Amino acid sequence: MPTLSDVTEECPSCVDYIDDMSSMYKSRWLDVFTGYKPNSTALEKMKEYSKDYEFVVLFADWCGDARKAVPALAKLEVELEIKIRALGGMTKPGFGFYSCRLGRARSKRLYLLKSFAKSSPSRD
Repeated sequence: MPTLSDVTEECPSCVDYIDDMSSMYKSRWLDVFTGYKPNSTALEKMKEYSKDYEFVVLFADWCGDARKAVPALAKLEVELEIKIRALGGMTKPGFGFYSCRLGRARSKRLYLLKSFAKSSPSRD
């Protein structure tokens, strides 16, 4: 069963993910990054949480919400000097399986993430 380390060890940060992104998407994501103004209260809370937690964002490049959220998270990375791991690049190939790009060269199937999520303690 995968652990958080298995999933994040090769994941780029949000900033690195945008830097390595194809030019087709990159300019739009950088526009959001440049225009985002973090809330000071949110910054303080995230800085506090970053002492005890590691932040990981799961997304697909084609997702409209991701196009807004990931650049904003990249801005938080810069402001707080922390790493927010970007587990993105999900594609939807034929046959209905989703795959995720981890770093530049490796791929793992989404079922590993589902397995990790099922094994994580409940936050009820």
